[in-house]
Amino acid sequence: MSRSSAGGWTVAKATVALCVALVARPAHPHAGADAVEPDATALMELGRLQYAQREFASAQVSFSRAVEQIERAHDPLASELIEPLVALGDAQVGAGRFEQASQSFARAVSIVRREGGVNDARQLVPLEKMADAQAFSGQMQAAAGSLKYFERVSEATYGAQSRPFGEKLTRVADRLCQFGFYFDGRSRHRRALGILDGADTAEIDALRSTARCNLYEISAFAIVTPAQLPEQLRGVAGRPQHFNADSTSFRTNVVRLMRYESEQALTRAARLALASETMPASEKVQVLLEAGDWFQMRDHVRTARGYYEQVLLLMRTGDDARTTLLSSPVMLMYAPPPLSLLNEFERSEATTRRFVVAQFEVRADGRVQSERVIARDATKTMVDETLSALRAARYRPRFVNGKPEDTLKVTYRQIFLQ
Repeated sequence: MSRSSAGGWTVAKATVALCVALVARPAHPHAGADAVEPDATALMELGRLQYAQREFASAQVSFSRAVEQIERAHDPLASELIEPLVALGDAQVGAGRFEQASQSFARAVSIVRREGGVNDARQLVPLEKMADAQAFSGQMQAAAGSLKYFERVSEATYGAQSRPFGEKLTRVADRLCQFGFYFDGRSRHRRALGILDGADTAEIDALRSTARCNLYEISAFAIVTPAQLPEQLRGVAGRPQHFNADSTSFRTNVVRLMRYESEQALTRAARLALASETMPASEKVQVLLEAGDWFQMRDHVRTARGYYEQVLLLMRTGDDARTTLLSSPVMLMYAPPPLSLLNEFERSEATTRRFVVAQFEVRADGRVQSERVIARDATKTMVDETLSALRAARYRPRFVNGKPEDTLKVTYRQIFLQ
């Protein structure tokens, strides 16, 4: 540990000690509001330090006690509660208590509305956090409602044609797509792009988000892509029979899902990124990778290669020369075996874990060949489904001296829960 980091850690420990001393100090039985407030302040400081150390359960206790202190000093609708309630909600999210978190954020929103009206901009932070907590707890309709209210407050705050509102609208659209409201998300992406036309990085972000929405939509068919959702949001995945990887129509159906609107968005984003004089090389690389990956998944290998070659050029000339970025293959699209989806979200101790380990070659065009099983604790059906899924997978190939190359002996481990 360096001297500076050690010194910082000592300061943090001393601050915690001070907070604990303040928290532990008994209040005089006849003390008024001014005597209680320092204890709430100390509790908040302690909670922030605990949260920074990822001690979410402890932080939750500290923030809860701060809320109680303020309620006793003021009242249950005091504006002083807004910050502690938001902090409490953050700690509850960290601890995985999403329903409790959504209630904490909702209470903060209610206090703001009561004090400042339905369009008070102070609602924006807790509203956005509340939508995420609702989604993680499975309340998708409620989450969508919170986002739409967030949109309304943003429009009232910044103006319907302002760049800040366009950026907020992009965030609303992205989350709606994550939560499964693809039509609503796409309509807001279109509106955001109309507002942000010519806004450089903000327009690029909206264009990338437009394509990401399409990848979220594909994930609803239990097909893994670079925009794969957290499992808490995705729920138990299902897939129609004609989307199984061993179906002859699988690729046709997947390509049909990849909207031309999204393809145009990524193409424009890449063009704007290359032309930008302010965007760092590292960010340009990410935009170009997303465009290349899109065309790679569509089997437009020559177009994808053009974007990857531009990435290599930027890595040689830019400030962020990550030479290993394209040095090994990366899985871009994979339809997990149907049997692996049956108990995907079961994590009980009684669950039996089976596996198939396959080895294969990733060709220069990103396709898989010569797949074979090298280890397994699974049935023949599980093995067959795994090999079929790998044959339908698509990879970003590795590049050697600026050219895509075959990669031998790539391995993949597929887990089945029973």
